[in-house]
Amino acid sequence: MHIFGRKPLKELKACKSPTHGLLFSEGGQFLITGSNDECVRVWDMSKSSALCIQTIRHPQEKWGQITSLIWAHLPAPVHGGMLSTTALSTTAAFAFDHPVESMAYDKHHQRLIAASQFGVIKAYTLTSSSNAQLLWQVPSLNAMPKDLAFFGDDKVVAFLLQSGEMVCLSVATGIIQWRKKLLGAIGHATLSRDSTKLLVNNLSTNNFELYAFPEDTLTRQFAIPDKGTRHKIKQGVFAGDNDEFVICGSLHGKIYVFNAETGACIEELQHNRSM
Repeated sequence: MHIFGRKPLKELKACKSPTHGLLFSEGGQFLITGSNDECVRVWDMSKSSALCIQTIRHPQEKWGQITSLIWAHLPAPVHGGMLSTTALSTTAAFAFDHPVESMAYDKHHQRLIAASQFGVIKAYTLTSSSNAQLLWQVPSLNAMPKDLAFFGDDKVVAFLLQSGEMVCLSVATGIIQWRKKLLGAIGHATLSRDSTKLLVNNLSTNNFELYAFPEDTLTRQFAIPDKGTRHKIKQGVFAGDNDEFVICGSLHGKIYVFNAETGACIEELQHNRSM
């Protein structure tokens, strides 16, 4: 795995199994990764080469694949020094054979939302003792919530894989506020920092789409060159001080940087030259 600027800056070599979760600390000094080998690793990115400073695993190896990571709370940005992690509590949100697919955290109200691969969503509040207390749960939405996001003061939205829907729920009660259908199956979805723009990996077209949010108005499409016939999930993010850029992954070793306003591809980054 590589960390990019205009060119690869660092390569992380400690983990040989597929990596599914990536999470930077505020300020970017630390990177948390989760992978198929049932481990969470903490990397110090402040050195000339990335250093794995801690490997976290279940004592009885019962975690399984690490699918989702979040920062639950940091009272202040981490700058300098070392980061030490300690297990505080464990909550079995779902049955053993119902993996967690996605999570979101509201740091202002200490609320955690978790969704299973079978479409069940649960909300928790984190107490001062770091225990998770169940607030509510909703029955299966009959589709996999690929991503979750808080927006406004009291809403959370789930993006459903198979149905291509956005489902908005009340954070306080879990009552569904509205459902809106996008143009295809949702492989990945993320909101801009001001929650006015939505970037979606449309599995039906194999490309990325930009929507006005919370409306379902399509404003831009970003085409990813791909000669393959199978449509697979790709991730994308907003970037820039005002989220003026969109960065999209591919299945052929390249990362594409787009201007969010014009849709123009302004740069291609090579991730894996063997592909």
